[in-house]
Amino acid sequence: MKMIKLLGLLLILLTFVGCEDDPVAPSCTNYAVNLGPFYLKESTVNLFPYAKSDTNIVFKNALNEELVFTLSFLARDTFMYSFFDECPFDSTLQVPYVLTEEEIIADYRNDSLDIDFHIKFTASFSSNGDDVTGESDLAYTYFSRSFPYLSSLIAHKIGLVVKTNNNFYPSITLGTKTFDNVYSSKTIPNFPPEYIAYMNYEIGIVGFEVTSSGVLWTFDRAE
Repeated sequence: MKMIKLLGLLLILLTFVGCEDDPVAPSCTNYAVNLGPFYLKESTVNLFPYAKSDTNIVFKNALNEELVFTLSFLARDTFMYSFFDECPFDSTLQVPYVLTEEEIIADYRNDSLDIDFHIKFTASFSSNGDDVTGESDLAYTYFSRSFPYLSSLIAHKIGLVVKTNNNFYPSITLGTKTFDNVYSSKTIPNFPPEYIAYMNYEIGIVGFEVTSSGVLWTFDRAE
């Protein structure tokens, strides 16, 4: 009798299990991945070297000639970027991704040389506005002519300095001035950039060299 009851219970359980819907495998069809929003840490924002009051940035060369870059854009806002990458469920397929991240950007232009320089601090994908993850926000500095052609680029994690980094200088003399904690743009063998740029958090662009002429322009003042 007990054996009959046990078989009966087992049959009931199997019936319920058999009635459950089969799980549906995730599909990449009409699938999109949203990343963020990611926000800048306030400690990052406090390091940004430019303000709207810095209308003109003036540089001088060895002949005491002046070169003026004028502010064309400065903003702190969230920006959305779309791109395609692997589907999380099938690496052979591409699906759209939408990344939302906070950035603070300053653009300056000089018409006589027809060049712009840009500094952008952008939120780390993992920072999410706090220090819990230990990730650092990112800084990008670049010169451009006939945008989007980039003639030089400085990219690094904010607040993290690798002592063996050949593009970081605890102190460097440019012309007659010495600047501390300076990052420089990387040079590529057999493909020299049109400009070599130097920046720090205190001032921003502290100098740049026109590689074709060897002329070095050093930061003089903001006004």
